[in-house]
This record gives sequence, structure tokens and C-alpha cells, in this order.
Amino acid sequence: MAIRFFVRPIVAGVRETSVQYAPGQAFSGYGIASVTLWSFYAPNTNSSWIWGVGPYAVSPSGNSGKFGSQQTGAGVTAVILNRDGPWTYGLLGYQSWNMGGNPAFGTQNNLYGQPFVAYTTKDAWTFTDNMEGQYNYDSHRTSNPLYV
Repeated sequence: MAIRFFVRPIVAGVRETSVQYAPGQAFSGYGIASVTLWSFYAPNTNSSWIWGVGPYAVSPSGNSGKFGSQQTGAGVTAVILNRDGPWTYGLLGYQSWNMGGNPAFGTQNNLYGQPFVAYTTKDAWTFTDNMEGQYNYDSHRTSNPLYV
């Protein structure tokens, strides 16, 4: 059985405008958020289903906390998806644990899940919908944006 290895690096640019850090003190600027690396080892299933697990890592980008956490995190990622004709759907997720760093701007003790569905037309247009659910164990807070 062949095993494939997938890597998903994420480097996000951020723009903040008039963010209040203290009364009467605001910050505006551009920067790079934490750099994230998802990776999956996925066996060849000889079907339309793909599943995989692998290591997860996140590192601060040297942004002094203005554009994301200043903690390093490590954990495990998982994915399961099906490609059925023009449809692709599945679930992507990770569990991350703090490996050190300044917790003042957020921690890396997170559970994350992203269900998704995509439809690709015969003309190669793709329409997608996904939701991200993230729970932080330290702040006991959840964020759940929906994207279409």
C-alpha cells in the first residue's frame, strides 16, 4: 500500500486598523501572522475517500504579538474527505498544545475543526462553503466563522 505525504503551509498577511490596546492607545499596521504547517500521511485507499493524520506546528513570526500569538505550538492534524463527481466534502482538524513562548497575546492550546463542501462546474468554476470552529482551552473561548 502506497502512502502519500501532504504539506499545507499557511503564511497569512494581516492588516490591523485602529486596534485599541489600552485606553487612548491604538495601533494600525501590516504584518505576518503566526506561521502554520499542517501535514498528513495518507494511505492510498483505492477509493474516492482520502484520510490522513500527521504532525502540526505553529510558530510566531516575530510580530511582537500585534498580529497573532507569540507562542509555539505542536500537535496532530487529521483529515477525511470524499471526492464524488463534481463534489468534494470532508472535515479537516488539529489539536495543538503550547510548547512555550509569551502567552500575553493568546495561547496555542487549541482544538480546531473545519467541515467543508465544494462543487466544481464543468467550466472549472469552484464554489465552496466551510466553517471553522476553534476552541482555546486556556481562555475557554470559541470562534466559529462561516465562509462562502
